Amino acid sequence: AIHPGSDELTFMIRNIPNRYSAKMLLEFFNNKGFEWTYDFFYLPVDFRNNCNVGYAFVNFPLRTDAERFREVFEGRHLQAFQSRKILRFDPARVQGFEANRAHFRNSHVTSADVNEDWKPILFDCARRVRVPFPRPDWELDAAAGAAAGAAGWAGGRG
Repeated sequence: AIHPGSDELTFMIRNIPNRYSAKMLLEFFNNKGFEWTYDFFYLPVDFRNNCNVGYAFVNFPLRTDAERFREVFEGRHLQAFQSRKILRFDPARVQGFEANRAHFRNSHVTSADVNEDWKPILFDCARRVRVPFPRPDWELDAAAGAAAGAAGWAGGRG
């Protein structure tokens, strides 16, 4: 459970089967009643192997949605691909919509050369739309980003 008075509403979800895509996970969450309850989602990908690295980040603006999400999914396993991995939740190091947007704004994972399906996603829950990341503060070096991705770096612990 989320500790009373805690502002930790951004979770790191661990033990995600590597063959899941962001689209598959979001469809799964949305089909369980969580569409438009989260405003940030990121499933880091190993660019060399084209698969996720086993964890994701999700932020909820409302404590009630965050608590319900955790109650529904923590300790369960995802059915696709016959995985036996059990989902675990931890507070993410970076907390909140604004902090995550700022954290990833200048990251190679939001650069133009990265596949759209591998980028962090921002949502406006009130308007029920996906919103673009703001442009980076400086020009991102695509070669450095590709090298980091090939090495398996996926944005840190979020």
